[in-house]
Amino acid sequence: VGLLGGIITDSIHKYEEKQDIYRDIVGTTADNILTGIQDDVHAGSEIFAARENVKNEMISMIGKDEGERAYNSISNLTKQTSFDFNSITSAYTSMLQSGYDGMQINGLIYDLERFGVSTKEMTSIVASFNQLNGSEIVEEGIIASLANSGIDVYSLLSDNMDIDQESLKAMISSGEMSGREVAEQLMSAFVHADVSDISAKEKTFTDIQAELNKQKEDLNVIAGESYNEARKKSMQNEIGWYDENS
Repeated sequence: VGLLGGIITDSIHKYEEKQDIYRDIVGTTADNILTGIQDDVHAGSEIFAARENVKNEMISMIGKDEGERAYNSISNLTKQTSFDFNSITSAYTSMLQSGYDGMQINGLIYDLERFGVSTKEMTSIVASFNQLNGSEIVEEGIIASLANSGIDVYSLLSDNMDIDQESLKAMISSGEMSGREVAEQLMSAFVHADVSDISAKEKTFTDIQAELNKQKEDLNVIAGESYNEARKKSMQNEIGWYDENS
């Protein structure tokens, strides 16, 4: 019990350091959070353990170096975009399985953040890109699904390829452009698209709540990582004791 208490105390100290930074940034007090700090440490422990599993799954899927690189990309995307860890992991994994590489996936998710799409829209757009990559003939339903998520395929491709929209539609519907080619051209169009005229969407209560929950989760994970590393050593000592005394 004493050892476990020390582990929790150490994790709490790290958590409190982050809380001090948090107070300075947002200009408000977080004292009410501190009353439930041990619960937050344990929640962070579970989340960090789940993220370790994601890392191991990536390594199993594409090898150690590429897997670690993919996991680091997911972590960075979570910090640098409004999308949450689980949604990015799902998008990243499905796109890898559909044949896209890490650079393409990173670029797409960063560009979708730049376009101001929601997490729900990002998930739908990724699903459409996965369909495109496996299609010789692009079905109109895929174009419509992208349009529903705010992506005007014909307008973007027309500007990027310097071709009129009617000719473009004919090329796509006839199969002259495969789904893979449409996806690649769209990725290129996203990079070059001017988003300065895209109006910033007013954040809803749900958006703000999700953003706050994400910040809290990231804070908890920091404490959870420290706790898990210390607890691993404790459990190894316990196992050693049982081995010696059984």
